[in-house]
Amino acid sequence: YFARALELQPGGAATLAASAILELNLGRKQEALQLARRAVAADPLNPSASFTLGVMEYSLGGFDRALPFYQRAIALAPTAEEYH
Repeated sequence: YFARALELQPGGAATLAASAILELNLGRKQEALQLARRAVAADPLNPSASFTLGVMEYSLGGFDRALPFYQRAIALAPTAEEYH
């Protein structure tokens, strides 16, 4: 479904972020990272995209690189419990 969603909406931040999570779950961390970066580039004000990029950086051992994306997600959606 995600491949079709990306065909229909290749620049959609939500679709890119969800696809990144799928790739991570399949063990394809580099592909996941690239999709998460595209999600943030597509919509820098989307907290889910920022959080997803933080998750991808963290999964690759980039703890220092992950933190700003987690912080951005919280700043963009301070009441969203899933980012705390």
